[in-house]
Amino acid sequence: MPKCQKALRLAIIFLFTSSSVLTIPCAVAQVKPPAHTKSQPDYSPLISELREKIPQMMAQKNIPGLAVALIDGEKLVWAEGFGFTDDSKKVKVTEDTLFALQSVSKTCTATGFLIAATKGWLKLDDPLKKYLPAFTVKSRFGADEVNKITFRHLLSHRGGLCHEAPVGNNFDDTLCTFEGHIKSVSDTWLIAPVGELYRYSNLGIDLAGYALGIRSRKSFEQFMKDELFTPLEMTSSTFDQKEALRNPSFARGHVSGRELPDTFIPMIPAGGMYSSVKDMAKFVSFHLAGGKMKGKPLLAENLLKEMYTPQFAATKDEIYGYGLGIEVEVWKDATRLSHDGGGYGFTSNISWLPEHQIGVVVLANALRSTDSLPWEIANQALMMMTQAKYGSAPPDKPLAPSDGPIVSLQAEQLRRLEGTYSHQTGGVVTFKVEEGALFYIQGGSKVKLDAHSATKFTSNIHTFNFHLDRAGKVTGVLAQGWRNIGIFMLINDRPDDPPGPNRPEWQAFVGEYTGKIFGGAFPRRATVSIKNGYLYVKRDGWLKLTEYGPGLFFSSDGESVSFQGDRMSSANQPFVKNKNN
Repeated sequence: MPKCQKALRLAIIFLFTSSSVLTIPCAVAQVKPPAHTKSQPDYSPLISELREKIPQMMAQKNIPGLAVALIDGEKLVWAEGFGFTDDSKKVKVTEDTLFALQSVSKTCTATGFLIAATKGWLKLDDPLKKYLPAFTVKSRFGADEVNKITFRHLLSHRGGLCHEAPVGNNFDDTLCTFEGHIKSVSDTWLIAPVGELYRYSNLGIDLAGYALGIRSRKSFEQFMKDELFTPLEMTSSTFDQKEALRNPSFARGHVSGRELPDTFIPMIPAGGMYSSVKDMAKFVSFHLAGGKMKGKPLLAENLLKEMYTPQFAATKDEIYGYGLGIEVEVWKDATRLSHDGGGYGFTSNISWLPEHQIGVVVLANALRSTDSLPWEIANQALMMMTQAKYGSAPPDKPLAPSDGPIVSLQAEQLRRLEGTYSHQTGGVVTFKVEEGALFYIQGGSKVKLDAHSATKFTSNIHTFNFHLDRAGKVTGVLAQGWRNIGIFMLINDRPDDPPGPNRPEWQAFVGEYTGKIFGGAFPRRATVSIKNGYLYVKRDGWLKLTEYGPGLFFSSDGESVSFQGDRMSSANQPFVKNKNN
């Protein structure tokens, strides 16, 4: 749910497991499972293997507690807990233990929205302002942008909204209500015109959930209980933290081996759901059954198809990306629908393969900065279940399309693409020319790219399409690949940038800043510096700032950065200047 965890996943996926965009002329519902399906798969060997492996993996990664569930159609194959709910080690994790789902909440919120749409209460393409007429947001792209935002935009992260609100976010420990959190969204700036870019945003899902409450004339929490949890018999699930804390088996979040205090999560629709693997198995079964519960349809077939379809895709045949509250990807010979969650000391993953009618739920009470154990276990479990069900491992589909012949480019054609580009994770990546070739650099990895035109480049795991303005200067690059949702990275700076104005008043902003994360449990650092006459802020990478007004700047990733005295707000994350600056 927080940007840092999403950033981690995007960075890891993008760097090591992405490939060229796959567009094949089929939809989820058109792909058929293999003909050699076993009538009664024997899952007992894989369950035994997972029972042995999971505790070992937990020990290696310092995970106190974890629960897993395997689903085949409407049948719960296996559900079990491992480890303990907290540091006292008095209460063991079971299949009924409640975990904070974090961003997996988004998938449940989107499902609830589509159930309401099935009943005709609202529509995907209704404007947000139809139900929140007083809603406003700041914009550099025209005053009419706010009127363009629809629920389809919000549920697919295409609303142009930033990730965090000024009040009630992962980096703010100020006590607030959900209503106060929503009200503060009007103090944010759009990072892009509505519909133009995919930008992962808690705010979009929160606004959609808030509108559900307005339309149903009840709290969002009560709406979800009445319309989703009760019909699906998810008896332990709740968006009410007080209710969750009363559960005798409630997992406590951990970061870096430290148990975190219970902290109210104001991003309720986007990350405030609590559930068990047994309840979430029912949720996955509901989706595997095509939106039906015990044969009774709760969600219209056409809306379920919309949910599983990448929104605002470049072509109608593109079958992976982000749908409505769900990630859609190619997995072996099938389509995988999934979502991750991470924050406040929890990580989670739900995944299912509609063609094979199998699914996995993994919940853990620890957040790691380098990997996600639930995601890792889910991948292994899906592979093992398909092997058990069909007798052999599913084949890989070829992921890389034909990109045409490799061409040679002049040195000046390559050099105009050099520079750093802002990643939506808050960091930067670099393109650099060496030995007559263009290299892509992220973290400690350096990849040589093949040129297919003056603006299109690939490696065996990436596709990059550079965008140029009329003068031939690069403005950004569209990076695409497997599990990669068309990330557009704007140019941050170039080696040949002329010196900036280096205004004297900027010197007061320079220095080290400290913020907080996860309810104030951990410090977060930021640095402001002047380079080549421009102001830069370093969050996860050095981002160049453009002045918009006195004390107000925008970083190259579209986020606002403002200064007032010894305080800085960067991407709506509050920081205070260190006194020794």
